Amino acid sequence: MWPPKPLVPHKTALLGTSIYMTVLAFIFATLALVAGWRASVLENSAILTFDTTAVSGAVLIYLGSSSTPLFANASAPSSVSGGIRQWYSAHYLSVCKGDWAIASSAQPSGVKNLSTVSCEPRGGGYVFALADELARDAAPAAAGLFVGWEYDVLRTMGSVVPLAAGLGFVGLALVAVLHVGRYAVPVANVGFAVGGAVLLTVAAGVVTAQIRGVGGEGLEGLDVVVMAAGSRGFTAFVWIGAVLMMAVVPVNVALWRLTGKGMKGKRPSREWKGHDMELLPS
Repeated sequence: MWPPKPLVPHKTALLGTSIYMTVLAFIFATLALVAGWRASVLENSAILTFDTTAVSGAVLIYLGSSSTPLFANASAPSSVSGGIRQWYSAHYLSVCKGDWAIASSAQPSGVKNLSTVSCEPRGGGYVFALADELARDAAPAAAGLFVGWEYDVLRTMGSVVPLAAGLGFVGLALVAVLHVGRYAVPVANVGFAVGGAVLLTVAAGVVTAQIRGVGGEGLEGLDVVVMAAGSRGFTAFVWIGAVLMMAVVPVNVALWRLTGKGMKGKRPSREWKGHDMELLPS
């Protein structure tokens, strides 16, 4: 009932907690979406990175160039094996590729040489197929080796759609909770938080399952195995965003019960307009 009573400390704490966690969830989920958009933007946080070093060497042998060094020079990548790079990374909005930094003359270091990285933008929901990437970069005489190779395929549509939709719900939840100081918290605020939590969790679960199910397959016609690995950075981004939104839900429920339940969305009277306030149940 009006006039409303002053803001009380425990409700202020709930409001601050909700805003803080919602903002963090939005940031982490956004980082998962845009990582690798450019070579300088969190390229190491890829969904999957495929080690194709062995493919490069096998293609050289296939082309009758076995005398050529297995590993390209890290500081000045050569055109050996027709331009196939030593690693390929799949991101939501791009495909990046490059060479490893060289630890010795015989073995790569497992660390990406940033000076060799190049990224190509891709539309949201694209299908990453390593065979297509290798065939595009291989010498014409070796391109046929990758025809019909159905391994190492990542379909990003299944996780990027719930991720993008979840970001939308998180944004709506943030807008709604920012109005707590002036108006009663609507039940829609809780709905936005629940929608964001569910969608981000679905996105994280789907992409995690995809990461575990790709890689380690042999390339027919070449005696090599392509290994794939997800990055800890990407996994952290997508799961932290989901967990934060799951934690926001009970906080927003508590805010709704304390400030909005039973008020039916009533707004303060004109003489109270412009003052920070919070409603207490009568």
